[in-house]
Amino acid sequence: LLKVSGVSMLEATITERRPAYRQYMNDVSAFVPWPKKVALPGEMMIRTLKAFAAVCITMTVIDLAWLGLVADSLYSELLGPLRAKETVVLAAVLFYLQYVMILVFYAVLPSPDLRTAAKRGLGVGWVAYATYELTNWAVIEGWPAALVPIDIAWGLVLTTVVAIAGRAAAGPPPSQ
Repeated sequence: LLKVSGVSMLEATITERRPAYRQYMNDVSAFVPWPKKVALPGEMMIRTLKAFAAVCITMTVIDLAWLGLVADSLYSELLGPLRAKETVVLAAVLFYLQYVMILVFYAVLPSPDLRTAAKRGLGVGWVAYATYELTNWAVIEGWPAALVPIDIAWGLVLTTVVAIAGRAAAGPPPSQ
């Protein structure tokens, strides 16, 4: 395929017009546009574990501080009888596990820098917290409208900070 597709003819002259393309040719396979340089499995595992640990710790500490100290009375006041007397631990664990995995594999590991991780974290926070709050407001009788912007704003701040912390701990992707 490489010989008959025109890739070799194009690449023979393109570096004269675009000198930076030579680096691209060295870094990316012509057959499947995927980086040739692959990190050793151990390096990727260590980076992933660093990201996972940082995201778990940061998320747990900050969210528990918010839920248990800062906003506890706010939630009690606004939710009233809608608020559970006891936390359903299984539901909380399942939420945090899936949320951490999404953050690690979407916002943290692929981000080339902290700014990109922050943007991706912000996006994840918006989708998760806006979906939760707007759905509750739409379908739960008595869901407090005042809680919607507060909780969405909290989700944006939390998820952005957690993504930055995860990316800072993991370091840059191996290709950088």
